[in-house]
Amino acid sequence: MSERETTFKEDVAEKPQLPGDTRGRVITFAVFALILVLIWSVFDFAILIFVLTFVFHSLVLLLEKGLAKIKAKLPYQLELLIVYAVGIGLVIWLTIYFIPVVYKEGRNIAAAFASFDFEKFLKSIDPRLVSLAGNINIDQAIESIGQVLLNSLGTAGRVGFNFVVGIVISALLLIEKRKIQMIGKSAMKSRIAFIYRSFLYFGGIFCEVFGNVMRVQVIISLVNCAISTVALSILHFPYIVAISFMIFILGLIPVAGVVISLIPLSVIAFSERGIVGVVEVLILVIVIHFVEAYILNPKLMSQRTSLPVSVVFVILIVSEMYLGMWGLLIGVPVFVFLLSVLEVDYATALHDEQELGKQKKIERKRAFKKKLRERHK
Repeated sequence: MSERETTFKEDVAEKPQLPGDTRGRVITFAVFALILVLIWSVFDFAILIFVLTFVFHSLVLLLEKGLAKIKAKLPYQLELLIVYAVGIGLVIWLTIYFIPVVYKEGRNIAAAFASFDFEKFLKSIDPRLVSLAGNINIDQAIESIGQVLLNSLGTAGRVGFNFVVGIVISALLLIEKRKIQMIGKSAMKSRIAFIYRSFLYFGGIFCEVFGNVMRVQVIISLVNCAISTVALSILHFPYIVAISFMIFILGLIPVAGVVISLIPLSVIAFSERGIVGVVEVLILVIVIHFVEAYILNPKLMSQRTSLPVSVVFVILIVSEMYLGMWGLLIGVPVFVFLLSVLEVDYATALHDEQELGKQKKIERKRAFKKKLRERHK
C-alpha cells in the first residue's frame, strides 16, 4: 500500500461513527436531508462528478500499486497527469472515431423501432395471437420507444458538455485532495465534529460498497458485451457497433440489463431476419444469462452484494422512479449501503444458510451410504 493511500486511510479512520446522543443524530440527519434537498435540482450532475472522481481516484491507486510492484514511485501530481491524459485521450478517440458511428447506427435502430410491425410479428408465431392482442396497441408503444431513442441521441451534446465539466471538476478535487483533507482535520476539532464523523462513517461505507458492486458489474458487462459482439458478428447482425455499446451500457444494470437488451435486439432481429432471428437472439440472451448467473456472479459477487433476483428488480423499479436513469446504475449499491448502515447482516445469514445446506447434503449422502451398506449385509 502506498504512503499516500495509507495516510488517507489513517485520516478517514479517525473514529468515523454516528453520534451517540439523540440530539446529535437528529442534527446529523437534518444536515444530510438539507444537503440532499439543495443538490436535488443538479443531482444527475452531482452523481456524475462523484462517479468520475471515484473512477479516476481508483485508477491512480491502481497505478501506484503497479509502480510499487516494480519499486518505482512518482509524484502524486504526475500520477494524476498520466491517468487523466490517458482518460482524456481515450475520450477524444471515442468522440472522433466511435461516437459518430454509434450516433449514425443509433438513428437506424430508432428507425427500426418506428417501423416495427407487431401484428406481422404475431402472425409469424401464430395467427391466432393477432386477435388475442387486438386491443393492445403495441405498435404505438414500440414507436414511442424509438422516439425516446431519437430524443436521447439529441441530448448527446448536453451530456457531452456535462461530462467534460465533470472531468475538470473531478481533476480539481483530486489535485487538491490533501487541502480538502486538511479542512476535514480542522472540522474534526470543531463544534461540528460529530457531523463530520458521520460523513466519514457513511461515506466510507458507501464508497466501499459502490466500488465493490460497480467493479464487479463492469467486469460482467464487458464479458457480456464481448460474447454478444462475437455472436452477433457471426450472425451478420447490422449496427454491430451501436448494439455492442448498448449491451455494455445496459450490462451495467444488475440482472435486468440482460433482459432489457432483449427488446431492441428482438426488434432488430425480426426486422432483418424474421422470427428465426428472434429465436437466435433468445438463445444468445439465455447463454449470456447462464454465463452471468452461474459463472461470473458466483466468482465475482461477494455474499454481501449477491441479492435475490426478485429483490434486485424491485430495487431497480423504485430507484428508477426516484432517481431516473442513474437509479438503474446506483440503486443496488445504495440498497446494499443501507443494509450495511442499518446493520442488516444479510451476508452472515446467507453464509449460514449455505453452510447448513451443505451440511444437510453431506448428512443425506452419509445416510444413503449407510442404507446401502445395511442392504448388502
